[in-house]
Amino acid sequence: MNPLLSFIVATARESVGSIIGQPDWHLLEPTLKSLAAQRSQNFELVVVDSLFRQRTLAEEIDALGKWPFPWRVATPDSWWLEQGMWALQNAFNRGYQASTGRYLYFCGDCCEFPAHTTLLAQSLIEAGFSPHLLYVYKMSDRLRVNGERHFQTSPWSSVPEALCAGADFRRHVSCDSRWSYTDDLGGFCPPARIGWNSIHGYACVKREDFAHVNGFDENFDGDKSLGDIELGSRLHLAGRWTGCLSTSLYVYEHHHERISERVFPNCQTLPPVRSNYDLIHLMREREVWRANSTQWSEEDCQRVICAEITALPDWPHRRGQNDERSLPYQRHWIEHQPVFDLG
Repeated sequence: MNPLLSFIVATARESVGSIIGQPDWHLLEPTLKSLAAQRSQNFELVVVDSLFRQRTLAEEIDALGKWPFPWRVATPDSWWLEQGMWALQNAFNRGYQASTGRYLYFCGDCCEFPAHTTLLAQSLIEAGFSPHLLYVYKMSDRLRVNGERHFQTSPWSSVPEALCAGADFRRHVSCDSRWSYTDDLGGFCPPARIGWNSIHGYACVKREDFAHVNGFDENFDGDKSLGDIELGSRLHLAGRWTGCLSTSLYVYEHHHERISERVFPNCQTLPPVRSNYDLIHLMREREVWRANSTQWSEEDCQRVICAEITALPDWPHRRGQNDERSLPYQRHWIEHQPVFDLG
């Protein structure tokens, strides 16, 4: 029988030394140990490793302990990966293909799940929702707070501890921007109150809905920004929007180093290949809700590269730039747009 949940974790960080304040922790240690402590074990874990050429992650996971839940490691397969650039959408799509759960959670690495996570998610699923996870940041195994000059640790190690101490999450605790909005609604935000642009990672999607919209759009690979939000946009366009938020359902994300610059040097140095924000709005303009199914014209692609659709002057970092470094990647994207059925 297939599990209720599949946690799909994509990683491109070094095994040890990625979690700030815990230099000896393996980057998956908090994830694995917190999943092992779940009150409901009706789930599986799929880790998609973009550093598969540098390590054997399955052996590392096995060496960390014996886990009471099924798990496996998958690998991405993307041209962008070969160029030392992001291929996050491809990684999540490969994770989907390796998974069997009826509901999919797309997660980052260095994450830690409170023990009640799967049990509460199950109850919300039974009520007809796809419950997303809010997130709260940790640093050195304490909640992170926003200091005047740099991030600092708090006196509290958990959300319940902080709440019991009367902590003001709006002002002091470094957490998901949607936390306060959900809190204002009494701690629960129904689908009708969540906009399509509110998937900020840790999204829960029903398996059949994910297949219906043909997964994550791999046109967004080569860049990290907005790939999660575009999934929400297409689910909304397709009438498959059932996401909810609860302040009782959250995940801790440990403060971490950037992805491996040794393996992915171009992620930090090259300008964006295109404006992903404009690509989202092109899809909404044409009412394209099925990903990886449309060949955009040269004219459409150039509009997206130059950010001509929305023309937001305050977002220069979301625009492609026509310089000698980015032109080959832009040309490759235009000439090799991914079109496939994810299955």
